[in-house]
Amino acid sequence: MLLLHRLRIFFVPIVSAIAASAATGQICNSTSSCLSAHASGGCSDAECCITVCSLDPACCSGDWDASCVFTAEINCLGLCGATVNGSCFKAHANPSCDDEACCLAVCVFDDFCCTAVWDFTCSLQAGFVCEGTPSVCPSEGNCNAPHATGGCNDGACCEAVCSVDPSCCSGPWDAICVSLAAEICQGNCQPSCPSGSNLEPEACGSRSNDDCYSVNGGAPTNLPPDRALCGTLGYMAGTGTGPDVDAYTLALTDPDGDGLVSVRLQLTSASKAFVALLPIAGCAPISSASLSVNSNLCILRESDALCVAPGNYRVLVGAGEFPTVNGIPQCGPESMYTLFIETNQKCAVPCGTGTASCYFPRALPGCSDAACCSTVCAVDPACCEAAWDGLCVDAAVLACGLGPAVNDECAGALLAVDGENPLSLERAITDGTLSQSCTTNGSTTSYHDVWFRYVATRSGITTVETCGVGNFDSRIAVYSGNCAKRTLIACNDNGPFCIPLGTSQLEFTSVLGAQYLIQIGTNQGYGGDGAFRINCNDGLCSSCAADLNGDAIVDAADLSMLLNAWGANGGVADIDGDGIVDAPDLTILLGAFGDCG
Repeated sequence: MLLLHRLRIFFVPIVSAIAASAATGQICNSTSSCLSAHASGGCSDAECCITVCSLDPACCSGDWDASCVFTAEINCLGLCGATVNGSCFKAHANPSCDDEACCLAVCVFDDFCCTAVWDFTCSLQAGFVCEGTPSVCPSEGNCNAPHATGGCNDGACCEAVCSVDPSCCSGPWDAICVSLAAEICQGNCQPSCPSGSNLEPEACGSRSNDDCYSVNGGAPTNLPPDRALCGTLGYMAGTGTGPDVDAYTLALTDPDGDGLVSVRLQLTSASKAFVALLPIAGCAPISSASLSVNSNLCILRESDALCVAPGNYRVLVGAGEFPTVNGIPQCGPESMYTLFIETNQKCAVPCGTGTASCYFPRALPGCSDAACCSTVCAVDPACCEAAWDGLCVDAAVLACGLGPAVNDECAGALLAVDGENPLSLERAITDGTLSQSCTTNGSTTSYHDVWFRYVATRSGITTVETCGVGNFDSRIAVYSGNCAKRTLIACNDNGPFCIPLGTSQLEFTSVLGAQYLIQIGTNQGYGGDGAFRINCNDGLCSSCAADLNGDAIVDAADLSMLLNAWGANGGVADIDGDGIVDAPDLTILLGAFGDCG
């Protein structure tokens, strides 16, 4: 799944870049990683460095400490290893992922994953080349007994063990995995509290920040979005206090004015706990939460992203498993949790909005036909989460009733004429191939290709191009012969002087009356539209190729020459240039009978 490559995108306030001083720009060329603390200001990624120093100038004037690292983790979208990117094993709409080594390893094979979108293919590659825990937990097999398959039946224990020893998920669950399960899955872990996090004001064992779900009540704590918070869900020995519930108020704003805000919940808890998003008004049942996620054994768990209306919400953290509050650890390491609320303004509803065709690829998720969109996304969720790419189009063409474009196959080639011809790759399936000589990046796939047939109106040097009239990265190939037996005579990927960049231009020697097949596709997974143009270059073309004796008239003398050469291999009487003098040449000559105009 190759998509259009673009520059890295960072979630940076516009004012940040403007406010960055020249001094900041000079110090943002350090060789030290932005994601590790070091004793000098600045870091190696200039964009991330400027972003962080705009938010916290001390990161460039003093040490790049743990607070600077935390700021980078939650703001440097697109920087390999930053937490804000999302898991390497899950598709998401931004480039890069949260494990630097894995991110770099995947992008060696496909730099699109670090320059545009970490899509389903990137997450799939991560499962093969990266250490860590792909989505195999839970799976069959007892966590406390060896078995031949990876993973085990307790999801939290499975992920905890595989985070220590990835082979327990990629290979058999052997005796070592069982031993790790016995050690790890009994608890006794402690989630780390990132530097710069907010601290829950309620002391462990107290019940003062929940006015709905605890006996003693109390006002919820205000929680700023996009910040980590560290808290506890515990009791003091001898108090006999029941399960703990921490409540927070969260105000969601809508700077882009589209009426929606994307929210994602992240929770890491030592013991069983959950976080849920609820209305602020009243005391709605916990089960009515619009978003929730459970955590245990210090495993970071994140919810799906959900688009909600701006306004005030209640964020609830409770001991137990959603939606039931039960069980409670004694105050100490096992009572701790960390909470992170991620918000994003990119919040278009993927299915049923806008005018984007389901049969035309694009860099954003979803399409306008709600039923078709939902059908495709049920099979490939990345089509609604990352981008509606070429694979999504192929799925829509096959699943949603309209079928492929009429000229998707050579047999359905549309007639093309001199001058401009309309062109659209909509509903075209990726099923074409090209000669290696036709490509600039090594891929021989002609994505979403369509076919045309052209009958030459003159003989000479003919140009076929998308230069100036197409709007996508195209590939063009021209063939002689027919669909069943065609011969490549010219092709081009990127025309050397073409605007827009990536459009194509080729030349071939046409013969009056001969038919040619034109294949037009794209270099990458996205389609395009616009037009293509056919021109026979002035001064190099003749409309009288059937004038075999050169007397400016096609007459009996020319007919006699052709009949005398019947069956010969080539020669002047081979008007259509197919290597033999035969019936098609006779047809061209008879059609041109008369003065050459």
